[in-house]
Amino acid sequence: MYWLSSRCCSSSGNTSSRRIRPSEVQLFTISELGWVLGNGASIKFLDDVWIGKKPLKESLSSTFLEPSPTIREVLLDQNHHLCSIIPHDLDQLQLSSHKDICVLAATNKGTFTLKSAYDQVRSHGVKHSPFYRIWHRHFSRRASMFSWLLLHRAVPVDDHIAECGINLPSHCCCCRRPHVEDMNHLFVHSDLAKGLWLWVSPVLHAGHGIHMNISLRLWDIIKSCSLTNPHDFITIYCSMLIVWEVWKIRCKMKFEQVKYSSNLLRQNIHALVTIAIENMVFNDAGTPQQMEAIVELGFFVQPIVKLGKLVRWFPPLQGLALNIDGASKGNPSPCGGGGLVRNAYGTVVLALSHFYAAGTSLLAEAQAMCDGVQLAVEQGIFIAEIYSDSMTLVNSFRTGLSPSWDCHRWWRFVLDFVHHHGVRVSHVYREANQVADALANFA
Repeated sequence: MYWLSSRCCSSSGNTSSRRIRPSEVQLFTISELGWVLGNGASIKFLDDVWIGKKPLKESLSSTFLEPSPTIREVLLDQNHHLCSIIPHDLDQLQLSSHKDICVLAATNKGTFTLKSAYDQVRSHGVKHSPFYRIWHRHFSRRASMFSWLLLHRAVPVDDHIAECGINLPSHCCCCRRPHVEDMNHLFVHSDLAKGLWLWVSPVLHAGHGIHMNISLRLWDIIKSCSLTNPHDFITIYCSMLIVWEVWKIRCKMKFEQVKYSSNLLRQNIHALVTIAIENMVFNDAGTPQQMEAIVELGFFVQPIVKLGKLVRWFPPLQGLALNIDGASKGNPSPCGGGGLVRNAYGTVVLALSHFYAAGTSLLAEAQAMCDGVQLAVEQGIFIAEIYSDSMTLVNSFRTGLSPSWDCHRWWRFVLDFVHHHGVRVSHVYREANQVADALANFA
């Protein structure tokens, strides 16, 4: 683990010469500190990370004993002996009037704060065990509690009581023929349980009904189903209600000699599930096959109605419009960008498609926007509007804050162009940006 450099960065990107004391944090390695190139006066050419993931001196075949010059000193001197080690795809680097910015590569914004340090060491997201699914707010609390007991094999059936040293006459009340009552027999093999499991079989996934151990069968159903899908919601709740209703009938027949009706049990389960469904709003409607299985059981789920919206390309009121898009096959992974410039009649004036090696879709989109602006400037074309389907990138030009430090260099060039020429950057839906999207995927 390396110490932080004596030249540290503040939240505003300014550098200072304050030395980091050993009592301060040692959270980040030197490879996680990077630089965004500006005027090149603050970045050490060999010692700092400004290209790739490590300093350039680590890629040299020979040891460089002299103090590292700044990037500005190297780029302004065309005969400097270090110019030969600049990667070919970056040999057109240009210095700007902006200051160099030291960034923390591990964060999206590139700034070091207490929050960013905490975000690097904390666990992200709330990880719930599948056990939490049995405690859904629309499930019967008694059915949830009994399912929890069943999963932990804590149900007092005759066989379980005998294992505790209390030997009692055992007889399964849910079977027509005499049989010793154990947990798996009562909830899987008894005449009552068989009929109920056969009734819900249309919604059970393949393999859910093969477990002869009731705890494993119930756990497999809970683990493999999601509560955001109506089909899976009904599968979990029906399974929980089956074991709960079987247990209730078993106790009534054993201690009160009350006869049961399979049709009445199915009606009770159907009513409880219907009430739960009516209070639910599902994000995923499921497949047509799943909806057919739900209907086969007699349930009706209100389908999600999505209102259509007319999407089209709007021509610029004056000048020309630039549409850009970025694509990444994996995010991050090999990425590319594309774009085209059209006039008010939709005629394509010029187009571009460029491969950007490894990166994210946001990085590719920012680079494509920069390439489109530079190409238009070189061709003497006046761009009045820029369209992108990335809301994050569009909003960054409104707020003046870079969406990510790794695309800051290209984003800053476009920001200067937008402010200087009064160009409007607008968001469009993906359907209105299909040509640029095809060029980006082609790259």
